[in-house]
Amino acid sequence: MIRWKPAISVVTWIALAIAWLFAISQKKFNVKAAPVRFDWKQGISGFETAARNALSIIVACSTAGILIGVITTSGLSTKFTRIVIDFSETLTNALPAFLVTSNTQLYFALILTVFACLLLGLGLPTTATYVVLAAIVAPVLTDMGVHVIVAHLFVLYYGVLADDTPPINLPAYATAGIAKAGPVRTGVQGFKYDSAALLLPFVFTLNPTILLITDVSWYQVVWAIITATIGMIAFASFIQNWLLRTYHWYERLLALLAALLFIQNHLLTDVMALTILLVLVSLQLLGVKREHM
Repeated sequence: MIRWKPAISVVTWIALAIAWLFAISQKKFNVKAAPVRFDWKQGISGFETAARNALSIIVACSTAGILIGVITTSGLSTKFTRIVIDFSETLTNALPAFLVTSNTQLYFALILTVFACLLLGLGLPTTATYVVLAAIVAPVLTDMGVHVIVAHLFVLYYGVLADDTPPINLPAYATAGIAKAGPVRTGVQGFKYDSAALLLPFVFTLNPTILLITDVSWYQVVWAIITATIGMIAFASFIQNWLLRTYHWYERLLALLAALLFIQNHLLTDVMALTILLVLVSLQLLGVKREHM
């Protein structure tokens, strides 16, 4: 059964309409692309370039395959799953009863898998990162009841984010060379900008509605996307310590609390988060008004 079949059809027709309007606008304003002609020599050269570019991916996947074989033979993948589940259960049992919910153990498991993804993804290409994490880390989440697609998107997201994690921050070295700055300092600053998106995998793991893989109505999907967006904005303001002006320490805590409440797929937590956010915006507006008096 194909879910969201009517919605997919609507989106397809909208895309075709946009493409048609774009073609008409090009013809009306005489926007023409430069003529490009390819002969057989350029075709062979293109195949050669594609083969050379694929070598790095082939080597990475081959190495990852050897690693996965060793992990499977030694039983590390099964042991790792058991270790994370047992440790998250131990942390859950150590909490007071009033702090424990049905998802508490999953919260701890998600946090532990984040650190595992960041460590295993250091210095690896994107393809190799996903292959390794899909074999080692993803089974932890699927065994805890997380949807397969959600689990693999979760590990892929944090595995790719490992490339932007100091000190092994490979893109920072190229960026630092252009900016003529220190690579470690550049990497830390870049990670600060990216850290606003650290909350997104938790959002679609605990609220898979935004991935369109649940049987819910369209307005529930719209509401889930809106609240997730607002939560990401609140978390970004917490990271940057700024909304309309610099946060006080209690305002920053309110922004973090609102972002965490928006993760939950529940009307009560959404209302609480919106209330906190309204209070936060009111405090920011009062602060801005006082500064201009």
